[in-house]
Amino acid sequence: MENEVDLTVVVPMKDEKENVEELAERLIAVLDDLGVSYEVLLVDDGSSDDTFGEVRRLHRKHRSLGGIKLSKNYGQTIATRAGIEHSRGKVIITMDGDLEHSPEDIPRLLEMINQGYDVVSTWRHDRWKERFGKRVPSRISNFLARLMTEVPAHDFGSGFKAYKRDALQDIPLYGSFHRYVLALVLYGRDYRFGEVKIDYRSRRRGRTKYSAKRLVKGVIDLTYISFYVRLRKNRPRALKYLKKIGALYYGKNAVEGKKIYEIEEFLHPIPKRSW
Repeated sequence: MENEVDLTVVVPMKDEKENVEELAERLIAVLDDLGVSYEVLLVDDGSSDDTFGEVRRLHRKHRSLGGIKLSKNYGQTIATRAGIEHSRGKVIITMDGDLEHSPEDIPRLLEMINQGYDVVSTWRHDRWKERFGKRVPSRISNFLARLMTEVPAHDFGSGFKAYKRDALQDIPLYGSFHRYVLALVLYGRDYRFGEVKIDYRSRRRGRTKYSAKRLVKGVIDLTYISFYVRLRKNRPRALKYLKKIGALYYGKNAVEGKKIYEIEEFLHPIPKRSW
């Protein structure tokens, strides 16, 4: 890959104007201390506030921080996909933009990657602090995900993960698949998986995007993915028929792997080199 760097951090965000500056400054401070070449991609998923205005301002200050402004709200999965597809890192970290994920935990994920793990996920082990209406559906979702995908992860829904680039090749990302990307990456594939315990942190500013509708969509996605990964491994011909069914719900272009998002503005990061 041309102009490859050691690390890319991809942050999908929507209506996070109040959080962008703190997130960016903390990210840059942590990454500068790592001694690696890196870039940051903040992906604005159709914000209604001035999130991308803040990204522009921060890009002028920190050239290693870039921004992608999508033409409309496509959802977190597509925003994450856009960041990954425009990244240059040998290792890719994804995290949320609401400060529930702490940039200061990044070195712990990279430590496990350097130990030979291909995929490292965070595990919010103390979610008893979370409000009841979010905690219980999350536990049910994680239980079903482990049962249906046979992937022994504790926290599928955490968007704070690190991947070696090869692990993300040929992974379908549409619908709300970001919640169950571990199943897509790990099932039937020879990748080493590890977890890092992190503390649960509630959102301090802005509004949560969680809703009952999202939970229902998650169940549909999980059911589709559980069939997808099994057919991918054992019955590739049958997978074609599943994709035809999926096209009715997710759209033909998405299922066929075609580009399904438009970029309105791209602020190209200039990677910070380790020397």
